Amino acid sequence: MNNPQYSSLVSTIYNEDAPVGCIGRGSHYSILRATTSYSKTLQLMRTVKIHDFAVIWDEDHDTRVIEVIEHLCTNNLLSPVLFVGERKGGVTFLLDKEFFDNKEQLQYYNAMVCGICDSLDDPWGCEVGYFDSNYSDVTNEAGMLIHDSYEKVKTYLLNIENLWALGVKGYNI
Repeated sequence: MNNPQYSSLVSTIYNEDAPVGCIGRGSHYSILRATTSYSKTLQLMRTVKIHDFAVIWDEDHDTRVIEVIEHLCTNNLLSPVLFVGERKGGVTFLLDKEFFDNKEQLQYYNAMVCGICDSLDDPWGCEVGYFDSNYSDVTNEAGMLIHDSYEKVKTYLLNIENLWALGVKGYNI
């Protein structure tokens, strides 16, 4: 496993470049890190934090999804994201549950993110759901990340969260 630099805006801290195990149709993941001045609920913070999130790849490891991530990053829309999934020409975002529960903010966010996905030269379909590690809960949109049973996908995502503590957090120098 190598750690390719997919983007100049985010760094790769872990990378599986090919399928590992038997989940979905060749699913595997990478952990990317960005810096942010926005909390998981998109509130401006006084200090810069780090933001770790997972990219769930399907069997073809389509790096075009990085363009979507870069657009979210440059538009200050990345910080609620815990998982980004690319599968069959679509991109799925699983957001922190606290952000997802604010329906007014979520409606605006969904329009912005799906608008970005649709506006690219090579547009992507877009789905937005949530992930809640506190209650081991994931929306059905998780099925868009990985083509497998809900329970298997939920366990896989929870394992990634347990390994990496995804989300916005302080940086220890």
